[in-house]
Amino acid sequence: MLARAALAVAFAALVSAPLAHADDRHDCELFRNNSGEVLSNTETAVDHMQQASQDQGRDAAQDAASAIVYFRQAGDAAKLLATSLQSSSGQSAATKLDEALYAQADAFEGTIKGQGSQASQDKLKAAGSDLKAAIEGFKQALQGACGT
Repeated sequence: MLARAALAVAFAALVSAPLAHADDRHDCELFRNNSGEVLSNTETAVDHMQQASQDQGRDAAQDAASAIVYFRQAGDAAKLLATSLQSSSGQSAATKLDEALYAQADAFEGTIKGQGSQASQDKLKAAGSDLKAAIEGFKQALQGACGT
C-alpha cells in the first residue's frame, strides 16, 4: 500500500504543475495531458500486484497477469509521450520511465515464474527502486518543462 501511495503522490505533483515558459509550453501540455494515463495504469498495476500477493490460486494468477499488463500499458503511454516531446531531457525521462515500467513488469513476472526465489525477489526489489528513480526523473522533467 505504501508503494501505491508514493506513486500517487509523485504523479499528483506531476499533473498539478502550472504552465510556464512559452518555449516549453508544448512539452508541458503534453506532460500534463498524458501523465494521467501513466499514473492510472501504474496505480492499477501496483494495486493488482499487491492483491496478487494476498490472493491464492486463480485470483492471484489473474491479479498478477493484470499487474503485468497494466505496468506495460503505463510503459507504452510513457514511450508514446517520449516520442512526442521536443526536449531531449523530457524524452530521456519518459523513455527511462517506460523502461523502468517494463522492467517492473518483467521482474514481477519473473518472481511469479521463479515462485518467489530469492534471486527473483531481489530483481523485483531492484526494479522497484529503479522505477521510483525514473518517476523522480520524470517529475523533474515535467517541472523543467512547466517551470515549477
